[in-house]
Amino acid sequence: MGRKKILIPIYNVTITLWVGKCPNHLEDSRLGGFYPIDSVSCEVWVKDRTHLLHEAFHVTVWIMNEKGCTLTNESDEAYAYLLEYVYKNLLQKC
Repeated sequence: MGRKKILIPIYNVTITLWVGKCPNHLEDSRLGGFYPIDSVSCEVWVKDRTHLLHEAFHVTVWIMNEKGCTLTNESDEAYAYLLEYVYKNLLQKC
């Protein structure tokens, strides 16, 4: 298991990804977890790749909420594009 950093440049956000055994400093929730650190960084832990999309959704909602964009019919396309981008980047590092 290792720590991998992922930058989401358009939103100036850094994601730290952990895969495998849950790191000691994070709460073990069996399959994975999302842990915001501050307004521009978070940590994601997944036991394996099967839970990655679930956590990518949490990251997406957190980023958009931090930027003042709530999920509505008018903003759902922006959420969808960001979710795709976050998921692809997490998947590449997994």
